[in-house]
Amino acid sequence: MPNDSGLCNPHKLKKEQTMKRWIKIAVWVAIAIAGAVLTHTNPLWWLVAAVVGKVVIRLILTIALAVVLYVMFYALIIGSILWILIS
Repeated sequence: MPNDSGLCNPHKLKKEQTMKRWIKIAVWVAIAIAGAVLTHTNPLWWLVAAVVGKVVIRLILTIALAVVLYVMFYALIIGSILWILIS
């Protein structure tokens, strides 16, 4: 956390990042174990499926954002051309 001067202690920052990494790993493992217990399957499959699912969802959202921006920029270009022609 930054203090009043806006500077951070790099040692404390590294410790916080390490803790965040351990918490993320623990959450992924907990999801895998919970899914495996509920369906009586291998936890490794659940872990792989969760990671692949996360990547696929990010990819889909990125592509959707790109398409929306593409359409908006073309609408802006066409709108500005029409505005110039009308006025």
